Amino acid sequence: MASCDNKKVVSEKECVKPEVVVGLKRAPMAISMRQMFDQMMATKHTMERGSFIADSLPSEAFWVLTPTDSAVLVPDFFERASRWEAVKNRLATQTKADTASFNAVVTSCISCHQEYCVGPIKKIKKLYF
Repeated sequence: MASCDNKKVVSEKECVKPEVVVGLKRAPMAISMRQMFDQMMATKHTMERGSFIADSLPSEAFWVLTPTDSAVLVPDFFERASRWEAVKNRLATQTKADTASFNAVVTSCISCHQEYCVGPIKKIKKLYF
């Protein structure tokens, strides 16, 4: 048996290798965003059970990582990243499960993705309460 990201024991065949797609290497920013999605989904599930653990929120500074397309590295992208971090930090200060604050983080993700990488929007929307 093997472990995918130490989350759950599965067979090696079931493990998804987020850094490789059909022989192409994924950019570090793309890998980080996938990990952020997983962290947000785990946080959502925890909140659905009535708990909230701020430490489960994404904390990596994705905006300093190499993107798939370097054309996104414009001032507006960094401003959006800063706004996302501020909204996420507000959620992190909550002492209870606050779905409105959680949804505000998701909206911030979608807002940026509408401008810079529309592909994952459908998946990101699954995070909403």
